Amino acid sequence: MSERKILAAIDLGHPEAAVKIAQEGIDQARLKNAELNILCVLPLQTFGNLQHYLSSTVIADINKIAQEQMRALIDELDMGDVKVKTHIKHGSVYQKVLKSCESWGCEMIVLGARHPSTFSHSLGSNAVQISRYADVHILMLRV
Repeated sequence: MSERKILAAIDLGHPEAAVKIAQEGIDQARLKNAELNILCVLPLQTFGNLQHYLSSTVIADINKIAQEQMRALIDELDMGDVKVKTHIKHGSVYQKVLKSCESWGCEMIVLGARHPSTFSHSLGSNAVQISRYADVHILMLRV
């Protein structure tokens, strides 16, 4: 029998929400005797055409800062005996969350959703895209 897994998708740019989402992921993992995978996707494509001009040093610095923020987040959590893995990826948030969920074999995604603005309502937020296309259970927290 394979190990049960849960994915918690966080945004390190919103640390209070990230802690809330990650802790809920831990609580769900504890209830289901599952491993928790905490994922932060850095949407570097938001830099548009500038992304091609970002040096490898700049990208390495972005990754280093994200890793430090992830460690700080982990220090705030009450993990108990839950096995937790952390991941940082680059790209489209909803696409990376969905692909990671599938490739890791997760049975649930825990994520946050802010109140939609008119802009995000018309285009669709990452939370909406994930909930629309995920083949697994979604636990969405209002953050």
